[in-house]
Amino acid sequence: MAIHIPTPGLDEIRALAADIHSRGKRLVVTSGCFDLLHYGHVRFLQQSRQLGDVLVVLVSVDEDIRALKGPSRPIVPGWERANIVDALASVDEVILHAGNVLYELLAILRPHHFTKGMEYQKYPEYLATIRPHVGEITFIDRPEDSMSTTRLIERCREAR
Repeated sequence: MAIHIPTPGLDEIRALAADIHSRGKRLVVTSGCFDLLHYGHVRFLQQSRQLGDVLVVLVSVDEDIRALKGPSRPIVPGWERANIVDALASVDEVILHAGNVLYELLAILRPHHFTKGMEYQKYPEYLATIRPHVGEITFIDRPEDSMSTTRLIERCREAR
């Protein structure tokens, strides 16, 4: 089920977290853009899911992606990206959120694992803000035969 923040709101997230933890399930959370979903995303989410019983994916809203990657991104609107990610068998819940609530969401969810791509190891300030809210941060490497969304967009432009 895809959940959009602020509607229905943090109360539903609190109820979700309470249910997962009360059943003794190991919770894994990750976050990202997931624009132009590709093989690397799918493998990353599958590997994230293998770390626990429930995988919650935090998908960034369009405004945050534009601020991070420029005015031409995202290619796919947020509600579509959230629903595409939600359709994957490895994903249990999706939350479409603005970056200003990321830490609050992590504090509510209290995941056993928070996963990110290997490239996030070079952002110690970001990791320091995540650490107080999660059990363990796990870095997952991109498959060698996978490309980034940026490279996928470049290939599409070259094919025109």
